[in-house]
Amino acid sequence: MAVEIPVKWWRYLGDQKVARLGTADKQGRPHVKPTWYIVFEHNIYIGTQKTRKSFRNILENNQVSFCVDLRHTGGRV
Repeated sequence: MAVEIPVKWWRYLGDQKVARLGTADKQGRPHVKPTWYIVFEHNIYIGTQKTRKSFRNILENNQVSFCVDLRHTGGRV
């Protein structure tokens, strides 16, 4: 499913380098890992190896999540 992403978000995504990629195996067991990515012509590319759990999970269950943190400094928690 394609998701419409506003231009300002594409700029933000292009400035970042690390995201969290969430996958699940065919039994639904989740697996979340930090991953490097690049943005090129409004596409997000994630590199991995065929031996990695996230790759195997995507073959079994193509529903994934992709999370890039918004980082702010100077605030209080």
